[in-house]
Amino acid sequence: MDPAALTVLVTTILTPIITTIGNDMGDAIFQQGKRLYNAILARFAKEPDTKASRVLENFAADPEEYQENFQNKLFPLLETDSTFAEELRRIIQAGPRQSLTIEEEALARHISMVNKARVGEQIAKGEKRSTMEDIKMRID
Repeated sequence: MDPAALTVLVTTILTPIITTIGNDMGDAIFQQGKRLYNAILARFAKEPDTKASRVLENFAADPEEYQENFQNKLFPLLETDSTFAEELRRIIQAGPRQSLTIEEEALARHISMVNKARVGEQIAKGEKRSTMEDIKMRID
């Protein structure tokens, strides 16, 4: 993925969740966004001046207003720092998480989970005397 596309993808992922970074939502997408934000925060902090960190703070405060400034700081770093670019790619491509939790003496039958993204995680968990029958999980 080229730096320009990665810059846009990072911004697209962060914009809707940036205002909830402080909340503990437990959602996989939120957690992925939080990892992405923290990786960018750590990398921007390594810059010799504090402009990059201030741009990220402004973006966090108002993503729509400061999106262009954020992209203008992120893009050159993605072009010149291949390790950083690869870290962001890995976070983005971590994939979706599909989970099935059965509680309170519940019964789950004939469940099929298919993930066509070829990456991600699938979990089936039964608790409190629950029963699972014919559960199929596939990552294609």
